[in-house]
Amino acid sequence: MSIVKSFFQCLHRFRKDDKGVAAIELAFILPVMITFTFVSWELSNLYLVKKRTDHSATVLADLTTQANNISSSAYIGYVEAIKAVMFPYSDHRLKLHLIGVSVDSRKRVRVAWQHTTGGGTGLSANDLPSGLKIANSFYVMAETEVAYKPTFLTDMTGTINIKDHAIMVPRLTTSIVNVR
Repeated sequence: MSIVKSFFQCLHRFRKDDKGVAAIELAFILPVMITFTFVSWELSNLYLVKKRTDHSATVLADLTTQANNISSSAYIGYVEAIKAVMFPYSDHRLKLHLIGVSVDSRKRVRVAWQHTTGGGTGLSANDLPSGLKIANSFYVMAETEVAYKPTFLTDMTGTINIKDHAIMVPRLTTSIVNVR
């Protein structure tokens, strides 16, 4: 038997033998499926934290606009409410910034009062959109920021800062007074 003929016979036997094909396919597919599972998990958590951060800014502004005044103790209660909104994601670093902004008759914007938690200082009077600069008006601006640290992909992504803000007008009065 020639070497070429024996090589083709061996190749023919190898081609007909399908033992171990599933193991080889599994070896190729399994790492992809595991990666897909972990990335899907992280993206789902990131989406949920983003939605809760957005909702937290709205809740903070909404709670503030339902009162005639704001005090430090009321603000502490609002912070506790925001922590409840963020649950079960409240273990991430949370920064809150709440300011009252007044617009005078010349449409000049100034900060009437502000409260912060966790080092949140992202908002200023300049953040009021120009379309809202109406003479003799008052606005409550709230901002929430969460430092989201992924569960599995921390080495790849690091900490992700998620931020949102909300602007609302007082419901019961024309302005909200800061009470010390």
